[in-house]
Amino acid sequence: MRKTTKAMMIAGTGTVLALGIVFGTGKFAVDALAQSGAIAKKVEIRVEPEVTEPQRDIQEVLKEQAQERATQEVAAQREALVAEGSKAENKTVDGVESQVKGLYLLNDIKGMSIVPDSSYYAAEGNTSEDPSKCEIVAYETDAAKSPQAIECVKEVLSTTQPTAVMGPSVNVQYKWPAGQEDSKMVGDFKFGIDESFAKEGANYAVVAIYPGGFYQIYKDTDDNPNTITVRAAGNYTDNLAMYTLIRLD
Repeated sequence: MRKTTKAMMIAGTGTVLALGIVFGTGKFAVDALAQSGAIAKKVEIRVEPEVTEPQRDIQEVLKEQAQERATQEVAAQREALVAEGSKAENKTVDGVESQVKGLYLLNDIKGMSIVPDSSYYAAEGNTSEDPSKCEIVAYETDAAKSPQAIECVKEVLSTTQPTAVMGPSVNVQYKWPAGQEDSKMVGDFKFGIDESFAKEGANYAVVAIYPGGFYQIYKDTDDNPNTITVRAAGNYTDNLAMYTLIRLD
């Protein structure tokens, strides 16, 4: 297996919610008589109002309310992700449902299913008795989110398949039970092809990028023009992989 010069990196993003509280200033005028003449002069003095106990209470209440809203928003977003990633259509392709539990957050790829090869798994002497105990989080990515991994794909294609057309990519994070983190998986991966990427009479393949810059090109083995089926390694060198669909024009 060949090794590219670039490693894969996945960058994540976060959101910070802050609440600013601004209080106004007080102002009052004091009349003062000039000692040298009976000329009244008005002297304006600006003072910051003293923060009273009720005001402190209000600030604490506002902070607590902001924190509660932030917590509720995060919980709602998480629930929405779980609901989306658990949809049957996201983990079923051509009637084959994935045997690997987890979240399948897909849009441009019309579903993904993984059926682990138990015979290979047993031969590898992994510490778990059942490859389906693995869980995954699959989420689509692109050059903005995974620039180095996408560059690896481009480099691979430039030297092996220069006329190929790159399609959507999906990152897959593998998680094994405690004490079984070194387990590996090989199986049948099926991907649904979106009509925007499909082309009549075209052949397809999948480029897999693994940590350390390792890659593999898996050719489509089915005759369904709407799907790609490959026998591929899951977590080959680590518990992470990126799969990119390609069209061989």
